[in-house]
Amino acid sequence: MGINLGTVKHTDYPGIVVIILGLTLFAAALTLFIVKENRISNITNQMNRNQAQISLKKANQQTTKVDPEKLEIINKIERQIHYPWESLFTSLEATHTRHISLLSIQPNMDKNEVLISAEAENIHEMLAFVRTLNATQGFDHVELLYQEAIAEAQQTNQQERVSFTVMIKLS
Repeated sequence: MGINLGTVKHTDYPGIVVIILGLTLFAAALTLFIVKENRISNITNQMNRNQAQISLKKANQQTTKVDPEKLEIINKIERQIHYPWESLFTSLEATHTRHISLLSIQPNMDKNEVLISAEAENIHEMLAFVRTLNATQGFDHVELLYQEAIAEAQQTNQQERVSFTVMIKLS
């Protein structure tokens, strides 16, 4: 049983055209509806994500309180990291002589000072070193905290070596 198109009357074509046009309009309307529904769904999802992020930020702000002790430790570490160490060492190298042996350099950024332990061939070299440090730009105050003659030089006729500690206040 097949359809014989030759038997279709000429008057039936307008009905078929109307049905095809109706189906086309229905398909177009359905496509627009689906596109609009997807847009609405995407906007709703984005709004939900934004609301969740805002809620999470508010919760973090309310629950996260910085411990003052930890904050102070962090600040100390940050001051030490950001201190211009290169300029300090350059200044120390400029004042250093072959008669002085630096043993330790101990920075204390809380007090903005540096302790230097060293040995000098004799007391005159030690005093010259302290005077040079005092005249160095970037050092506000230099103070000789400790000095002691090293006993090994007593056996010879040489001047005694001197062990000493200097405190430098940084500017």
